[in-house]
Amino acid sequence: MNTKKIIISLLLISLWGGVGIAQELEDYLKIAAENNPKLQSAYTQFEAALQQSPQVSSLPDPTLTVSAFGRMVETRLGAQEARFSLMQMFPWFGTLKTK
Repeated sequence: MNTKKIIISLLLISLWGGVGIAQELEDYLKIAAENNPKLQSAYTQFEAALQQSPQVSSLPDPTLTVSAFGRMVETRLGAQEARFSLMQMFPWFGTLKTK
């Protein structure tokens, strides 16, 4: 009866040891990556680059200006009732690529 207990306990210990907390290399690499400050910094910069607006690499929006006068204004070109202007800003050469 005593030998049966020993055999059963040996079997249970061997089964428990195989199922125990065995970490594989992938688990250690994951823990190392999560705790690496340089890697965390690089990932934060990567996320910031993804959040960057696509408008940074494009031209600024054009500006439309409308001016209306209460009375007709006489200029050398004739009478004016309103004035419209459309303006587009262009960056200096190469500055759009550096953004």
